[in-house]
Amino acid sequence: MRISLPICCISGAFLAPAITHAALTDNFDTGTYPNSGTGWSAGWTQGASTGTVVSTNPLSGGGSYLSVTTGTTTSSNAGISRSIGTMAASPYTLTFNWRYDGNVSNFVSYDDRIHFGASTAVDYGTNANFTWLIGVVGGDNSTDFSDGEWYFYDGSSSTTTSENTFVPGDMQMTGMMLQSGVVYSFTVTVDPASQTYSASINDGSTFFSAASLNFRNQGATNGASNLLFGGATTGSPTADHVLTWSIDSINVVPEPSSGLLAGLSGLLCFVRRRIAH
Repeated sequence: MRISLPICCISGAFLAPAITHAALTDNFDTGTYPNSGTGWSAGWTQGASTGTVVSTNPLSGGGSYLSVTTGTTTSSNAGISRSIGTMAASPYTLTFNWRYDGNVSNFVSYDDRIHFGASTAVDYGTNANFTWLIGVVGGDNSTDFSDGEWYFYDGSSSTTTSENTFVPGDMQMTGMMLQSGVVYSFTVTVDPASQTYSASINDGSTFFSAASLNFRNQGATNGASNLLFGGATTGSPTADHVLTWSIDSINVVPEPSSGLLAGLSGLLCFVRRRIAH
């Protein structure tokens, strides 16, 4: 029993410095949007979108949530963005609940899109500034992926195209389709040092996860501090075609780095060897 206490103390002492940031949360029931939530250094920004905090149809019984409606401009990227600051330089895990409230029968074009990710700039459309990227596209544009199916982007294309260019072949399809009124729970764990992430999606009945996904931008190791939740629309087949969706229970939690955990593991092995002798 005397031996176990020093090992626990050593573990705590080495693990504590790894988590230097407080968690960021936004359940849209603290503060006033766009400065809602706790722990954030800045508020939400909106691009061609209007966000309203409501409680009429909660996501998973969660009370207040943010309802977002985009504009109708053809091929317009729109959404909301918020910075996680210096937390982006270290591993972190993001969780959130999301629901599509629009008519999926209008979500039929290659330019009808939903996308979430992290960018080195305040962007509402996907581009080479993005690291991790999750989304769904309404139409396949004669490429080999399923219309309306959620994908995780894995920037590992073997083509000669620039690694920072969106390549449909790099879309890891989840087998889960976009449905109106369904609450999707997402978890994304990001490791800037290795330029990889893992992700999962759960609609309450089906679960899909993938690990060791490569960033779209292989050069962005620590600067992608802007979280994006957005999409795009063609403005057709109806003139009032908009994207309407809801989001809630956003949490960003710092994680210990893989390097630190490896060092800690080595330290404990050394302690055990010393005890054995």
